[in-house]
Amino acid sequence: MSKHFDVSAFLSSINYVSFYQKHIPGFQPNGKDEVLCRCPFPGHEDQHNSFSVNVKTGLWHCFAGCGAGNPIQIVQKLYDLAFRSAIERIASEEGIDNPFQRQNGNQNKQGRTSYLTLNQITAIHHELISNEAILKEFQGKYGLTLETIKKYLIGYKQGKYVIPIEIAPKKWHYKLHKGYQSRGAKAGISYAST
Repeated sequence: MSKHFDVSAFLSSINYVSFYQKHIPGFQPNGKDEVLCRCPFPGHEDQHNSFSVNVKTGLWHCFAGCGAGNPIQIVQKLYDLAFRSAIERIASEEGIDNPFQRQNGNQNKQGRTSYLTLNQITAIHHELISNEAILKEFQGKYGLTLETIKKYLIGYKQGKYVIPIEIAPKKWHYKLHKGYQSRGAKAGISYAST
């Protein structure tokens, strides 16, 4: 991994609500920044919702003494993983860049092109279809039906619409579409290579 790895940039690319829903059984967003739930850590038989997650910052805290931290640290603690392994797991689950594989665009350390899996593409697709406001805005702008969006696994990541492309069986790339255009420009989805 590059010695210039920016942890805060990596963390900011995570959708905290869906992230914690994956890792904490019974995690229920309530429309507020702070969500209380039962502590997920083994050995803590929490009966009082002593675990707090801030879905705006991504930070968590157990008021019963299990600790506090960020998404990387909760994955480390939940699954007994080292820092690097936790980051790789999060990157895979969230469909975001793995900083341990990044080198010159889409190439990994061995110089081979890296691809996304169908699971990663599906996770990005879920970000669009599970966000009612963004989905409605997207459909209004481009006139696509939900059936078409699902058929082509169109997604949403870091404020941009994502168009997945299957390069080879089980090997995917995606193109980012900014989702906005200059004044007077006609709305459209670009499939141009990056």
